[in-house]
Amino acid sequence: MAYEGPEREKETVLHRRDLLHNEQAARSADLVTPDVMVNRMSTEAAYDEILLKWRLLDEAGVTAVVRADDLRAYGFEGSAFSGDFG
Repeated sequence: MAYEGPEREKETVLHRRDLLHNEQAARSADLVTPDVMVNRMSTEAAYDEILLKWRLLDEAGVTAVVRADDLRAYGFEGSAFSGDFG
């Protein structure tokens, strides 16, 4: 599992990531890669960033990516369905 979120430190988003981490730790699990950080809150930024990081995620065996908000989710889905993954 990996996490995709904003580079800026927004309290609600950081709280969500911390909750995810705590739940995984309680089950002796953790995120397998560094967070995928996106510098702008837009579907386009998420799309571009996930394409750049896809190889790292794939090689780490990531099967799920938790996104901080719906804009990132739409960007990720757009990149997943684009056929641009290498």
